[in-house]
Amino acid sequence: MDYYRIPGAIIISILAISGLSLVFGLTTWQGIVGLPPSMGATFLKLDFSGMSSVAALKATFAFFLIAVFDATGTLIGLLNQPIFKNRSDYSGRLRKSLTADAAASTIAGLVGCASTSPFIESAAGIEAGGRTGITSLIIAAGFLLTLFFFPLAEAIPSYASGPAMLYVACCMMRSVSQLKFTDITDIAPCMLTIMMIPFTASIADGIGTGIILYTLLKLLARKPVNPLILILSSIFVIFFLIS
Repeated sequence: MDYYRIPGAIIISILAISGLSLVFGLTTWQGIVGLPPSMGATFLKLDFSGMSSVAALKATFAFFLIAVFDATGTLIGLLNQPIFKNRSDYSGRLRKSLTADAAASTIAGLVGCASTSPFIESAAGIEAGGRTGITSLIIAAGFLLTLFFFPLAEAIPSYASGPAMLYVACCMMRSVSQLKFTDITDIAPCMLTIMMIPFTASIADGIGTGIILYTLLKLLARKPVNPLILILSSIFVIFFLIS
């Protein structure tokens, strides 16, 4: 459908698969409207009593790295299209996006939710034509409504978005053409990163292994390495050792 420029092709495919799933009895209809569960059990239920232990510090460090590099890697991947990268305020917008993610993660912790992070599924919205903050506001409003329409949302099986994600992955692979295939010290870390992200089910782990290999290859080839890359490599080595 996207080949024929049909608006909302990805959403239509998800809804179509969900409808077929209901028809064939693969999912059950649980209604349309329902009250969201109470947050009383988790809202502001903060406990820092165990933060002084070594195990807690290790976990905090690990979660910090995962949150930072999951968000950074996802946003850079999503905004790698020329329509975003060629803007003069690209860096400023990326900084604002990361700030918004940090604020959302903080609020999520206060209400008892898991740490929030940009998801690669956002690429579906970009492919559908989303370009401005209005898209994000509409999606946020949709999530807010989902709190009261969660029985309807539960009728959408997880595999309904599978074909859409495969399509989005194919679109994102276009960026591979920008790699320097003539320099093994550049292409090998990139290929390792691409492989390790699905193998480890973690964007942060994939980026970490890629950065470490990049640093090693550059040093072995006696090529200059940015000091920040050296610092990141050291951090990821520590991260992999303690996690």
